[in-house]
Amino acid sequence: MSTKTVVSLNSLIAVFVRNGDVESTWELFNQMLKTDLVSWNTMIGGLMQGSLFEEAIELFRVMCGDTETAMLAFSRMKERDVSAWTTAIGAMAFRRKWNLSKRAFQRDVKARDET
Repeated sequence: MSTKTVVSLNSLIAVFVRNGDVESTWELFNQMLKTDLVSWNTMIGGLMQGSLFEEAIELFRVMCGDTETAMLAFSRMKERDVSAWTTAIGAMAFRRKWNLSKRAFQRDVKARDET
C-alpha cells in the first residue's frame, strides 16, 4: 500500500481542480487526516474557479475562524493572487465589512506602488 503524504494529496487535489472535478476535490479534502496551507488554498481556489463563491468564502472563514482573523491572515500574506483577493473581498462583502476590504486593497496597492 502506498504512503499518502500531504504533498501527494495536495497534488491530487490540484489535478481534480484543474479538471473541474469539484466533487472529487471535496471528497479528497474531507478525507485528509492532515492538511496544510497549500491544501486549503488549493481547495479555496478550486471552489472559486468553479464559481462556488459562497462555499469558498465559508471554507476561508472556517480555515481562519472568523472574518477578522481571516483578514489578519490575508494581511500577513507576502503575495496575494487574484484568488486570494477575490476570496478576501468576498468574505468581507458577505459579512458587510466593506471598509475592511477596501482598506486592505488600498494598502496593497500602495505597497506595490512603493516597490
